[in-house]
Amino acid sequence: MEWMLFFISLTQGNVSNFLGNLGNVISKAKELSDALDRISKQKEYQSIVLDELERELIIQGNIAKDRSKSEEERLKAAKAYLVALQEQNRVKKASLQLDLEQQGMAFNKQLAVTGYGGADVDAPQVKLALEYVSDPKNKQTLKNLHEVETAFLPWVVVDGKSQSKSSARGMLDNQVRESLGYGGEMGTDFLELVYYISRMKEEGRGMGAEFVKMAGHMEDFDRLIEGSYKDYELMVEAIKETNTPMKDINTAQEGSVAYIKNSYQKLKDYGIPMLLCLGNGKCRMLR
Repeated sequence: MEWMLFFISLTQGNVSNFLGNLGNVISKAKELSDALDRISKQKEYQSIVLDELERELIIQGNIAKDRSKSEEERLKAAKAYLVALQEQNRVKKASLQLDLEQQGMAFNKQLAVTGYGGADVDAPQVKLALEYVSDPKNKQTLKNLHEVETAFLPWVVVDGKSQSKSSARGMLDNQVRESLGYGGEMGTDFLELVYYISRMKEEGRGMGAEFVKMAGHMEDFDRLIEGSYKDYELMVEAIKETNTPMKDINTAQEGSVAYIKNSYQKLKDYGIPMLLCLGNGKCRMLR
C-alpha cells in the first residue's frame, strides 16, 4: 500500500519527489528496522528490571509499614524503598522514551513515503502542523499550497497572481508562520511538513496524532513521578508518628513504687501529663 503512494505522486506531477524520496524511504525503512530490533531488546531487559524492582518495593514497603518493627528498621526499609522507587521511575521513563523514539521514527518513515524530503521532525513540530491543518480558516492557504506543490511549470497562479513557485512558497510560508505566531524556530522545512500532513489527512491516513500523544505521556509521567515521591514522604511521616518503642514497656510489678516511677517517667518522656490524687481527695497535675 505504501508504494502505491509513489504512483499517486506521479499522477500529481511530483516526479522529482518520487525519485528523490525513493532512497530516503529505503534509508528510513532500514533505520526503523534496526531501531525496532534494538528497542525490542532494551524493552525486554527493562521488563525484567521492573519486575525485580516491583518485588523490592513490596518487600521494603511491607517492612516500613510493620508497626512491630523498630523505628530504625522501618526507616531503613523506607530508605531502601526510595532507592528502588527512584530506579523504577528512571527505567519507566527510559521505556517511555524508547516508545516515543519508535513512534517518531515510524511517523518520519510515513512522511517520507508520502513524499516529504525534509529533515526528521519532532513531536512539537508535528503538533504545530496538525493545529494548522485542522483549523478551517486555513483552508484557502492549504489549497494554494497544494496548487504550488503539484504545479508542472516553474511558475504558478496563486490568488489570481502569476509568480514563480519559489516566490509563492515564500509567501505561503510567511502566511503559515504568521497564523501560528512562530518564526524561524519551526525550521525551514515546516511549510513542506504542513503540506504533506494535509495530504495525509486528505488520504485518510495517520497524521502524527499518536506521535504527539506519546510526547504528552512523557510530560504526564514527570508529574506522576512527583506524586510517587510524595507517597514516600507520607510513609516516613507515618513511621515517625506511629512507631512506639515496644521494647520499653514497664516490666515492674504493678502497684509497686518502681512501677509508678517507671510509668511516670514514660509519660514524662512522651510529654503526657499525669494526674496524681492523694488520700485527702486533693489532686494535682504532674508534668
